[in-house]
Amino acid sequence: MFHLFNSVYLEFDGPNEKLENKIKSLGLSDKNDIWPFLYTQFGETSRFVCSMNSQDLLRMQVTFWKNILPHSSEDTVYKLHLLFIEDCKFRAHLPAVAESSIVKAAHMSLKPYSRKEFNQIYESSVQVDFLKRISKEKLSFEYQLADYFYNENSQLKDAVLKKVRHCTWVNWMAELEILKTDILNGITDINRLLPKESWIDVSDSTQLFTQIIGHPYLCWVTDADFSGNNYEYVEKNYNKDIFKFLYSCFYNMWQVNGEDMSELIDLIYSHQYETLLHRDVRRSFGSVYSAGRFRNRMNQVLVSTIYKHKRDGNLSALKSFTLT
Repeated sequence: MFHLFNSVYLEFDGPNEKLENKIKSLGLSDKNDIWPFLYTQFGETSRFVCSMNSQDLLRMQVTFWKNILPHSSEDTVYKLHLLFIEDCKFRAHLPAVAESSIVKAAHMSLKPYSRKEFNQIYESSVQVDFLKRISKEKLSFEYQLADYFYNENSQLKDAVLKKVRHCTWVNWMAELEILKTDILNGITDINRLLPKESWIDVSDSTQLFTQIIGHPYLCWVTDADFSGNNYEYVEKNYNKDIFKFLYSCFYNMWQVNGEDMSELIDLIYSHQYETLLHRDVRRSFGSVYSAGRFRNRMNQVLVSTIYKHKRDGNLSALKSFTLT
């Protein structure tokens, strides 16, 4: 999928899914009316996906990039085109794409335009006032990130850190789900992790669940509200020291040197999102904010490229990707 704005995405469909037909079916008088229409098609908790054939999608991208990126050139937009094609080659093997034979085939068959073909498309792409006026805070994270990395006093700083906050907590909740699985996987061995005063009776495996309810270190495992995006509830109701203790116990038991979870947990719970973002840059490999469940919501190759420019100190290379 290709993220436009809000929770609106473009996706490939079969070759007969033409944008022209879609515009007519929607009762729109002009192809550029599709932009304000799409902008209104979103919800807070669900995404809106507009499907079309690959050639129409690629042409819409050119118009989109040309209008939202004030410092871009034809070279910039062509590079974005190539990065998108490259990302699609990898994306074709993701479960979310591979499970649809039509979508996977569309991804696998994609070929970049030659520079001559692209030049004609770029030159024929019109100015769209709606896209130029659109709130930059509603656009995809990749471009906001480039803007912030280029200028850390960017007017989009708050929007970037808001998204970092969301991604951080969603990733953290995913980590806790793994921790929960590890605990349940060894539930009859759980006393190896716990201080003696918090041991449970494991002599009868049919009487474990009731002992966990209300347990100082394990009660979250049975909490039905402890899930998914409900991270504000988790932060409010569970002390960070519970998780710091459990990770420390697992690392000691398995005798492994993992990531310093204590430092990470302290940063998350103290809302130091800018520090977390820079910490991610210093990790020198990839980005946690385009991984996991966010993989299919942005161009991972583009994010990797933006991070590389930041890590290399090549900030001038970021300017053409910025929004402000």
